[in-house]
Amino acid sequence: MFNVSTSIILQVRNINRSDGNADFESLIVMLRARKNQFVKFLFKLFLVIEVLILCASNSLAEVSQSVVLKKVSFDEIPRQIIFDPKIFENKSEILSGISRTLRFLKSEKGKEAYRAFERIGISNTRVEQTLARFYLILMFSNSPAELEKRIRRTFDLYRSVGADGRGTVKFTGYFQPVYKASPVRTKEYRYPIFRKPADFDSWKLPHPTRVELEGYDGLGRPGTLLHGNEIAFLRNRFEAFMIHVQGSAILQFPDGTTKAIGFDAGTRHPFRGISRKFLKENHVAWNKLDKFFIKHPDKLDQVLSRNNRFIFFKEREVPQPLGSLGVPVIPERSIAIDKLKLPPGALSIIRTRLPEEVSNGKLALKPASRFVLSLDSGSAIKGPGRVDVFMGTGDKAQKKANTIFGPGELYYLMMKQYDDLKI
Repeated sequence: MFNVSTSIILQVRNINRSDGNADFESLIVMLRARKNQFVKFLFKLFLVIEVLILCASNSLAEVSQSVVLKKVSFDEIPRQIIFDPKIFENKSEILSGISRTLRFLKSEKGKEAYRAFERIGISNTRVEQTLARFYLILMFSNSPAELEKRIRRTFDLYRSVGADGRGTVKFTGYFQPVYKASPVRTKEYRYPIFRKPADFDSWKLPHPTRVELEGYDGLGRPGTLLHGNEIAFLRNRFEAFMIHVQGSAILQFPDGTTKAIGFDAGTRHPFRGISRKFLKENHVAWNKLDKFFIKHPDKLDQVLSRNNRFIFFKEREVPQPLGSLGVPVIPERSIAIDKLKLPPGALSIIRTRLPEEVSNGKLALKPASRFVLSLDSGSAIKGPGRVDVFMGTGDKAQKKANTIFGPGELYYLMMKQYDDLKI
């Protein structure tokens, strides 16, 4: 394939440089004569380059995927990581969650989600078998010690490499808020939550900005693109913003009726959260932002005008919030992950500081391990070093969620291969 190019290069080098015009004419004649061969050569060369790029990208994808989860021995970790006595307090909820997740894994959507993970030995079938076996083990175990013994005998353990390659995972919490709302705009209820416009799927890229959609102040006045698509109205913009962040809400109307809403679609813009710089400059802690923004709504307008990621909602028939897999999330037993990096729906173990009630309804953070299901994802949850723990619905859940902010570890249980399985 390279004979044509070599011949041309040699002939160019051999042209007499002392006679510029003759050299140039000779070169033109030679190139015209070899034009077809040279074009074919270039075409073949580009094909080879394209193949090499594809191979390189596939190799990089495999390397990227393979380093996200690392197989570890149970003997390498402290025993308390797989010791979860609280699991027996909400056993039925976990078993129901496993059953729903198994239905997701059997669907075409569930099978497609695991195409990228099969290269590292984590297939849809293996995750399905893991959940089915854990269901039986949990059902028939009568103590944490018995559960631990069966887990060691039945499963392999994988650890997320985290954000630093050494297993450090940043944990936060989220919840489903319950807010007072109105089906129509009033003096008290002015800030809208929007449904997906009928023509959204045909919108051209780039999608409109947040300011174009609802206005700088978020009131969705006439003339903004979303005017007329309101589901309901909130008392302040911070509550509307929190629904965007949490992805679902229960709305309580003045006549006593309620409406559950959840994520429907979002614009194709990256999420821009509230920076550490903003917190430092305004001397506010991240878990005190609600009071700060209600007191300083102009600051919230400023922050949101730079965050063009916009969420549209739809009404839900059930009050339980649904994760991105279409499965109801479980309070304190399900997590949001980056499902492009970590296996969705899989059985996980989290180890971090979680809130517990002490005296007088106060909360204290204590080191804890939890068996959880990876049922959700989020635009702000990126990479193997981020996990969001769902804490439930309402004010109590919000208080718990606001306390979770720190490092921890994330593990996955996977059914042992048949030749390693001890019955």
